[in-house]
Order: sequence, then C-alpha cells, then structure tokens
Amino acid sequence: MSLIRYLFNQHPRRVLFVCLTSMLAGFTSMYAISIINQSLQVYGEGEGAGGKLALFTLVVAAYFSFQLFSEYMAIKLASFGSSKIRLDLAEKINKLPFHSLERIGESELLAAVTRDVSVLTSALTNTPVLLSNISIVVGGLVYLAIISTTLFSLMIGGLVIGILVFAFVHRFAQSKMQKSRQLEGNVLNSLQSIIKGAKEIRLNHYLRDIVLAENLRPSVESQRDENIKAQFSSSAAYNIYQTLVFVVIGIILFSSVDVEVDMVSASVIALLFLMGPLNGVVSMYPLYLAGSASFERISAIDTVMDVSESTSIGESFNWDEIRFKNVSYHYGDNASESFSVGPIDLSIERGKTTFIIGGNGSGKTTFSKLLVGLYPPKKGQMLLGETVITQDNVSSYRNMISAIFSDFYLFEELGSEVDKAKAEELLSLFQLKGKVEIVNGRFSDTRLSTGQRKRLALIAAIIANKEIFVMDEWAADQDPEFKEVFYDVIIPELNAQGKTLVIISHDDRYFHVADRIVKFDSGEVIVGESSRLTQNVCKDSQSGSSDSIEHA
Repeated sequence: MSLIRYLFNQHPRRVLFVCLTSMLAGFTSMYAISIINQSLQVYGEGEGAGGKLALFTLVVAAYFSFQLFSEYMAIKLASFGSSKIRLDLAEKINKLPFHSLERIGESELLAAVTRDVSVLTSALTNTPVLLSNISIVVGGLVYLAIISTTLFSLMIGGLVIGILVFAFVHRFAQSKMQKSRQLEGNVLNSLQSIIKGAKEIRLNHYLRDIVLAENLRPSVESQRDENIKAQFSSSAAYNIYQTLVFVVIGIILFSSVDVEVDMVSASVIALLFLMGPLNGVVSMYPLYLAGSASFERISAIDTVMDVSESTSIGESFNWDEIRFKNVSYHYGDNASESFSVGPIDLSIERGKTTFIIGGNGSGKTTFSKLLVGLYPPKKGQMLLGETVITQDNVSSYRNMISAIFSDFYLFEELGSEVDKAKAEELLSLFQLKGKVEIVNGRFSDTRLSTGQRKRLALIAAIIANKEIFVMDEWAADQDPEFKEVFYDVIIPELNAQGKTLVIISHDDRYFHVADRIVKFDSGEVIVGESSRLTQNVCKDSQSGSSDSIEHA
C-alpha cells in the first residue's frame, strides 16, 4: 500500500479537502499571474486600473486563504497520519508472535522504530508542500494551454524529457538508498555490541580493535559511500530537471516559433514563476519516495506474522496440571539443521514446585518459552487441564503466568494495584527497604545491581498474584545469604499460597525444596521425584552418571 493510499484510506475526507484547496490555491496563483501579464500589456494607460487592482487584491487574498488553509489541513493530516503509524507500529510489535519477533531481530526493529519512522514523519510533514506545489504546476500548465497550445506543447515536451531523465537517474539513487538502509542494520549491531559489551571490550584491547576495525568501521564506511552515491544522484537529477526548464525558456525565446510577443512574454513569466514549485516537486519527491519505502518496510512487519494471535483475555480454565503431549520445537524452518527440543511428554502439577535442571544448551530455556506460551509447539499439544492451548486462547493462558527470564526486562510500572502494607512487607523480605520505594504503582528506582533488579522483578510478580511462576536461573545473581532466603523462605511461602512454581536452577544444594526434578539433556527430558532423585542428581553431578533417573 502506498503512502498516499494509506492516508486516503485512513482520512478520505481530509485528503480530498487538502487536494481541493491545494488545486484552488494553484489556480488562483496562476490567475494572479494572468492578471499581472494583462496589466503589463496595458501598463501606463491607466484605463480600468482601479477595477484590476481590486480583482488582483481579491485573487491574491483568495490564493493566500486557500494556500494557508490547505497547508494547515495538510499539516494536520500528516501529523495524524504520522502519529497513527507510530501507534500502529507499536501495536504490531506487541501483537507479533514472540518467535517472529526474534526472527526479525532487534537491530531491524530498532531501525524501523527509529530511522524508518523518522524518514516517514519527515515525508508526511513535507507532503502538504508537495501537494501544493503539484497543484500550482498543474494550474500553470492549464494557464499555458489557454494562452498558447504551441508553448504548452513545448513545455509538456520538456517536462516529459525531464521526467524520463529524472526517473532514470533517481532509480539508481533509490537502489543506493536501499543498500544504505540495509547496511544500517549492520551499523546498529556493531554499535549495540560496543554499548552492551562495554565491560568486555575494556578488558580486551584485541576484541576492541576487532569490533571497531573489522565490524563497525567497514559498515559505517560502506553506508557512507552508498549515501554519497544516492545523494549525488538525487542532486544530479534535480539539477538536470532545473536546467531543462531554462532550455524550454530558451527555445521559446530564441527559436522561430510563430507566437505573438505578448504570449511569449506571458509564457516566460509563467515559467519563471513555475520554477519554484517545479523545483519543490523535484526536490521533495525523493523524500516522499524514501518515506514510501520506509512505510513499506514498516508495513512488511505484517508479513512475518505467520499466525495471528488473539490478544483478548477472558477465558478461564479449570485445571489441575499443565500437560505436554509429544511436544517438539525447533528453530528455523528445518528441524534437522537447527537446535530442537522434544518430543516432550511431561505434566506439571498445579500447586507444586518443579525444578528444571541440565547443562548449558540442553534445552531448558527453550522449554520455558514453550511453557509460558511464547513459542508454539511445532508438533504435539500443550494442555491446561483438558483445554488445548491454541492461538485463540494463548493470551488468556499467558495472563496466568509471571515469568522472570535470565535476560529479563524490569519495568518501573508494576501493572497491578499495590497494597501499601504488602509492598512494605515485600521490600523488607527482599532486603530492599531503604533502597527502593513503591510510589503510585511504580518502583522509585531500578538502577540497582542485577541481583537486586531480579528481586524487584519477583516482587512485581508476587504483587501481580498470578497462578504460575516461571523463573530462569533467578538465584544465579543472588548472594549466598539471600539465596537461602529464596529457597527456604520465599518458595515455601509461594507454595503455601497454592502457586505453581517452575524454576530453572543449578543449585543442587537446594534440590530438596522441589516436589519434582526434570532434567534436560540435548533437548530430551528425564524426570523423577525429588525425594528419590535429590541425592542421586547430586551424585550424578560429580560422577556424570544418570542411571538412577528414568526416561519419560
């Protein structure tokens, strides 16, 4: 969908009104030029000067009114369109299935919400001026056609040649713009690695040199070169077009075209007047094309939404367990060429604590994303009680879960009503009293250590009061003293409230806390009861044996 078509679909009346008032402004401007030409032909005679002055004043006032009102309405149209596109983009990202979001990539999304939205906003802001200039040019051509079909034909011929040359040169410029846009993703990736890897880079000069010299610098320089080619090509197209207007004027003045002198004078004045609007159209059109390209890229986010998810929440579930029936998941399109988990046949009982253990890369985190409904099974089914989790009810299912992942994001907003006494009790229990307060449903400060921020995340989860808690290596960043509080105080308290806990952990010292232990190994699942497995798992971690653990 083109940018103009999008605006027309969203605001049809405003677009039509802007077009109408722009056309009226264009025609009144050319009528004013016509009056000027007529007055020049009888200049000094004085006959009828008062009437012409009144008419000229009226036409200029009409032009001013139409032009000003047109631009005001067009600015409103552009502003409404820009803000809606921003909100629509945020809504699209919110509705994207999580696996599709991962497939697009953080750098591509950042480029969309920063550069593409910025270019699009600039294009929309300049669209009113573009429409106004087009209207003035159209009005000028109509005026030329009225005074002389011969001169009109010459002007149209020059315009056609100019358009063909402009289109040829600008196509090259567009290809370079697209290449520059693609390279921007590489630049953002490199900049993110410099920012996010600041600690590691400062400890490794060799790594710093690689990131700068081999990653960032080539991408920045390549993007710079493509930008130079694109902008120079656009500038060349603009100058060629402007020169052709002078060529047309030269043909009119110095050729043997059989046209009256008055008509030649009127045509040249009209063409000189039209040079400003023509230059405006030519210079703004590349910006409009860039905005259209950005709009298409933003719209293309829809194409990765291979399955649309319902975002409605309201379905309630009667359940006693979460059951995985022959569930498999793999990244990408080909299971044989990417990491896969499953098939998983497993049940997690309501109100029980399940520990997920296993080595790095064993599939624990992938399983947790399946469990919370972020990844849909490629095969098999997930059931909550007797209800199959599908795209239609997955939002209601997710709404039952609080999850804290290893790469969690901590919001200042709690998203739930907060009882002040309960908040004070939790801050005290989590040893954060005096460091953070909860004011108006927000944490007063989140600039803390990773371990303390994880405590805030768990406080937010407890306040949200969901039925299911999923935590990925939550205790890994806690000091030994608070780790003991977590396993021996917080988990039993949540259990006593009937919460279902699924905890990814390597802390074998506390495996006795679990009602059940599930072990992952190369994407496969091994299960057993905590009372029987606790000692054996601890021994296994030392001996590497797993004979005492039965396969699911």
